[in-house]
Amino acid sequence: MTPLQEHLFFLAITVIPGLAGLIPGWLAWTGRYRNWARQPKSTWSTTRYNMFPLHIGWIGITWVVLWVNNWYEHFLPVLPVAPPGFWILFPCLVIGIVLNFWWPRFLTPAWHRDWVDRGGRYDTPLRGPDGP
Repeated sequence: MTPLQEHLFFLAITVIPGLAGLIPGWLAWTGRYRNWARQPKSTWSTTRYNMFPLHIGWIGITWVVLWVNNWYEHFLPVLPVAPPGFWILFPCLVIGIVLNFWWPRFLTPAWHRDWVDRGGRYDTPLRGPDGP
């Protein structure tokens, strides 16, 4: 494999899963997709509510950061400002693990905080007191 082919392969295995996580995460964050909040949390999560779409959004960010780091190291190896990959990726991984066990309230979208304040149960409307 040539270096360009290696880079394109790495692009395919990092950016595609990254976007597959970022897109639902962004839709959940902006409130365009809200039904996930009513679903029961996954068995591996220890947070109080289901935060899976937001969590995979963070995992998607980690994958894209991994690709950006690879891009810097591959195409711009002489730049002194290119940070080492470990120091970019490690904090993203640690934050992802911490968010699996504890999702702080300030990191939830405003619509989710409002929903939790109104009860946060399955029968609580997701779009305000008069919403569906």
